[in-house]
Amino acid sequence: MNRYFTLLLLSLSVVCASAQTAENTVKTPVDSLSTDTTGIQEKMIGIGEVTVTAQRSLIKNEADKVTYDVKNDEDAKTSTIIEILRKVPFVTVDGDNNIKVKGNSNFKIYKNGRPNQSFSKNPKEVLSSIPASMIKKIEVITEPGAKYDGEGLDGILNIVMEDNTSMKGIVGNINTGINRSNGYSSIWSTVQTGKFTASGYYSYNRQLAGGTTYDFRSEKTYIKSGNKEVSRSRSSNAGNIHPFGLDASYEADSLNLITLSLNAFSYKIGIPSSNEYMLTDNEGNIINSYNSKFEGSYQKYLDLDGHIDYQRLTHRKGESLNLSYMLSTTNMKRANDIYYNNVLNYPAYSNRKDLTKNIYMEHTVQFDWTRPVTKGQTLNLGAKYIYRDNHSKSEQSTDANELPASDFSHVTQVAAAYGEYNMKINKWTFIAGLRYEHAFMKAEYRDGSADDFKRDIGDFIPSITTNYRINDYNSIKLKYNMRINRPGISYLNPAVYKYPNSVSFGNSELESANMHTLILSYSLTKQDFMMNIDCTYAWSDNQISEYNYVEDDIVYSTYGNIGCMDGLKMNAYVKWKLSKTTSFMINGAVMNMKYYNDNLGLNNRKWVCYFYSQITQQLPWKLRLELSGGRNDSGISGLYGHSKGTYFYYPTLQRSFLKQDRLTVKLYAFNPIGRKYTEYKSYTTAGDYTGRDVSRTYARNFGISVSYRFGSLNASVKKTNKSIDNSDLIGRK
Repeated sequence: MNRYFTLLLLSLSVVCASAQTAENTVKTPVDSLSTDTTGIQEKMIGIGEVTVTAQRSLIKNEADKVTYDVKNDEDAKTSTIIEILRKVPFVTVDGDNNIKVKGNSNFKIYKNGRPNQSFSKNPKEVLSSIPASMIKKIEVITEPGAKYDGEGLDGILNIVMEDNTSMKGIVGNINTGINRSNGYSSIWSTVQTGKFTASGYYSYNRQLAGGTTYDFRSEKTYIKSGNKEVSRSRSSNAGNIHPFGLDASYEADSLNLITLSLNAFSYKIGIPSSNEYMLTDNEGNIINSYNSKFEGSYQKYLDLDGHIDYQRLTHRKGESLNLSYMLSTTNMKRANDIYYNNVLNYPAYSNRKDLTKNIYMEHTVQFDWTRPVTKGQTLNLGAKYIYRDNHSKSEQSTDANELPASDFSHVTQVAAAYGEYNMKINKWTFIAGLRYEHAFMKAEYRDGSADDFKRDIGDFIPSITTNYRINDYNSIKLKYNMRINRPGISYLNPAVYKYPNSVSFGNSELESANMHTLILSYSLTKQDFMMNIDCTYAWSDNQISEYNYVEDDIVYSTYGNIGCMDGLKMNAYVKWKLSKTTSFMINGAVMNMKYYNDNLGLNNRKWVCYFYSQITQQLPWKLRLELSGGRNDSGISGLYGHSKGTYFYYPTLQRSFLKQDRLTVKLYAFNPIGRKYTEYKSYTTAGDYTGRDVSRTYARNFGISVSYRFGSLNASVKKTNKSIDNSDLIGRK
């Protein structure tokens, strides 16, 4: 740990030296540039014969978050949300539209300050379908403070919708496109009449079998027996995906506002596959083997979230009271119908059927109070109550012989309260907060397979932030933060799923996991150049990790609070306007991560590097050319192994037509030259077996999208200042 703190101090000295250099070289700050902002619109300031061109940045750095101004990004008129996310600091989106925040997939997506399960559980599918023109800004909260739920995340993406209401009318956007993987269409529209405003969207995405076909090969060598296992499979996931949502607001007067929100995400996809399996001894003799097919297998999913929020402003400037209620539910059904043939020695049946149903229901009530104390000082207080009811039921049979069913119910009640004090003194900003959460958990095994149990867990969760604005262009921030993770039903469910070469089950004894982070950040914002650097040290000694062991060459998998980790990560975001028609952006990180468990003798360390870069060139005839590319690296895989990074690139050419550029056509190609397939490789280097997994999918893709904007309304749904934000659960889906 000492060497990491040494590196942090070294980073601090480098940052301070850079800030001093920047301060010495900047002689004449432009008044139109605010502390941490610079943007996309240009402003001409005339002083006699001197003209200064200033550029407002799309990025704003604050003590508790980084904000991307989507509204003033011209690309938002013709792009989807996921395309805009590629430009947001500390967010990376790879060629398959997988999203990560600071290199991690453990993040939540909020909409207007409250969690949106439809977005969070299926970000790639949903955000690829929604037009960015309905978005005002995206906030990246990489270290959530006390006012956010203590249950843990590596970050929060808060997608804030437009909020200016002034006219009657209707405005909207229609998108459609097709490529090798899918075909999609979406519509978004806003309408206002009097004090009532409503906004809604719907998207249809047809996921095609040809673009979702995966070839998979797995190789294992068992340490104890020396036997070798090889399995191959080919699968595809064709199906229909439907994200949709509705927001509405009613402003009774200048002090009272009521908002309603409904968001949903549903899909049904087929999961057919063909598989081959073989286990041999050291001399290559076959011990057992079989072929199998998943026929008629599918997965259905529905996620529904509803909110109602009431905001009351007082006559004291800046003071607000917010009362919110949220209902969230998830319903998942998965059916497998597996047929075995060419069987040698095992299994002893020819057909197996599995049916799993997970139902999740959550009720949340929350109260928030924001009160300015004196000039530059604000107090935030709040309380929350959550009632979660998880129910999982599974049925299994082989050759029409029923196996023991599982019926598991898990109820969690969480009571929480927080206080946060925000103080600004000259160039300094201080935020200190403390949150307390107490969880009451109760598990019932309705099938009688185990004894019911109860458990109470209480956690104090502190956070503190210090931000110093060096000058109009430079700022530096230091923050300590703690987060917790509570296990979801898929981690807790003790149902045992047995297959010929594997057995998996949950662990009902899991406890909350704690994660501590220390963050040093620096930002430089100038007219044509901006840079964010974020150096983070993180550590934990009870992470919820997958636990594997082998008996008779069968892999058993479950979960436990067995993961210890520490690591140092350096995130960087650079945007440089090279000329009036050319700009460059790079967003990425390098990190050294270690997962270990001394009792199990496991020690897994790896350097990881990932990035996304983009160069944009404006061409004659209103054409715009972009060349994007990057490296995707999932890095370390818990206690047992690591993955290998992959590279991707894609050019895009677009042009707008009609008055006010209402119609835009975009052509793009993904990895058009080079390998036909992309291989994703992961390696198991520790534990009871070693091996590697290789999945292969088509690397090349070509597509076209068309976007049309209609209407002329300058109005959008109003939002309350505070709302519910449950940022806690892992393993819900």
